[in-house]
Amino acid sequence: MKNILVIFDFDGTICDTNPSWLEAYNNYLSIYNIQIDKLLWDNILQYTNDIGRIEYINEKNNLKLNEDDVYEIHKEFYKTIKNKPLVLSNGFMGLFENYPNICIATGGTLEETKEKIANLGIGKYFNEDNIYLSSTTKGCKKDLFKYIALINNFDLSNCFAVEDSVNGIREAKHAGINIIPYAYYWGENLNRYIVQTTQLGISYIAYSAESIKTRIKNLQK
Repeated sequence: MKNILVIFDFDGTICDTNPSWLEAYNNYLSIYNIQIDKLLWDNILQYTNDIGRIEYINEKNNLKLNEDDVYEIHKEFYKTIKNKPLVLSNGFMGLFENYPNICIATGGTLEETKEKIANLGIGKYFNEDNIYLSSTTKGCKKDLFKYIALINNFDLSNCFAVEDSVNGIREAKHAGINIIPYAYYWGENLNRYIVQTTQLGISYIAYSAESIKTRIKNLQK
């Protein structure tokens, strides 16, 4: 087996944080008598950062939420996951054990990511040394993937990105690394996901930890 680096996205890949984020947003927005339903939430998730999301909410509800409100929403998220702990994606502990070189690439903050890691009980595998933030490359995940490969002394061809979002997949493709789309949590939006990934030239989608492992093995041949 080649010496490889497996790069995991966090939200929607290592675990499904969407229900917790939706609850956090609704808890906070209740002060404005606003609740986000599933359909609106799906639209909000098209935006990959908090500012884009609150700007969308502002437009739909004639509000003026700002970065201070984002901070309060994140506080609600921490409360939510303390009351309802996150659940690690099935089989992912085995993935972490199987590959000696792993890391996280995320758009979240370091504090938030460490909180989620502690909540999931996976601190054995991830710490500040192998958590990489999009803010390092000014929000550009394509450049983040390249940075991760460079700083860990891996050729791009030996890096594998496990990503659930279409944007993350697009950025990994532009970076020139191997891509394993993970669609377990896409549910009723799966057909849209398949169409979007197909348009990016992606023909394989993983639905389980085992299929991620199989894809990595096949790509190494």
